[in-house]
Amino acid sequence: MAGPFHIVRFPHPWLTVISVETIRGGSFAEGTDDVKVYEAAFERIVAAALPVDDSREKIKSTMEKS
Repeated sequence: MAGPFHIVRFPHPWLTVISVETIRGGSFAEGTDDVKVYEAAFERIVAAALPVDDSREKIKSTMEKS
């Protein structure tokens, strides 16, 4: 299971950096296969996300149930 992460892209010639947060602290990866793994994970998250209006409605509905 992955925790929060940030993808930080810089203009050429600098490498993309991944910042990963865990309960024990953070770590960084750059210019490695790890970057590809996190970029692919982010694309899957984006593909699974609801559109903005649907997200708002889902949040509103959930709050009303509480």
